[in-house]
Amino acid sequence: RDSLSGVVRAHSAAQEISESQEGNFSLLIGATIDITSSTSSPLIEENTSALFSLILHPTSIESYGNLSELLTLGKSRTKNGRCSLTIRDIEQFHEGLIFTILPHQLSPKSYHSRDSQLQHLRNDVGELYDATRSRSTLFSLALFRSFTHLATSCERAIVKLGNDLRIPFVATNTPLAHS
Repeated sequence: RDSLSGVVRAHSAAQEISESQEGNFSLLIGATIDITSSTSSPLIEENTSALFSLILHPTSIESYGNLSELLTLGKSRTKNGRCSLTIRDIEQFHEGLIFTILPHQLSPKSYHSRDSQLQHLRNDVGELYDATRSRSTLFSLALFRSFTHLATSCERAIVKLGNDLRIPFVATNTPLAHS
């Protein structure tokens, strides 16, 4: 999370697998970063909660540079080594990146369409989608099973959000990474 650490080890492992299997093993590089509301302060406090995370995958050397620029900018705003970016930041360096939006667990009251948390998520995701879809390779909304008592309601809210904004879905597990 919030870094490209592990890329060298992953590349070495992929190369080893390709050589031993006599086949081509493709490595998909990426990073998961938290997106804070565009109304947040540029200097992010440690306890600021993100509305959603983005899983970003570069598609070229240039887009890898864009991802690195984003991570550098986001890390310059925090004291704890985390990364904090806004939609405006993503707009500056998004070319050539594959986007997967990973919504955070919504509160139970947010399943109603008038709730402010769901409305903020809808506004921010819609703003990001509109700003980046013309120059992004792929933009999708992640659906994953959380196995909590609120999972079905949360999934319905996310599906409604994706359908309303016409964002395609991708099924995923819950991405976990070292921090």
